[in-house]
Amino acid sequence: MNNTASYSFRLDINAKNKAQETYEHYGISLASAINAFLVKSIEAGGFPFKVAQGKAEPFETEEEADEFISAAVRRMLDEAR
Repeated sequence: MNNTASYSFRLDINAKNKAQETYEHYGISLASAINAFLVKSIEAGGFPFKVAQGKAEPFETEEEADEFISAAVRRMLDEAR
């Protein structure tokens, strides 16, 4: 029996492509990298990296949150190179 599930979600296309290139360098697929992130999140009981809590205001719209997350992912990918 196959022990996998399918899940569909939207990604920033540039972040997706850069992440895919990054993980291909290590010989793994983006799906495998996402699975690794989920496993490490479970082990850590949350994000598997430090998330700063400051005096940030909540996002006004879902689009604003998406833009913020996309920019953060792009920065992380750029820093990883």
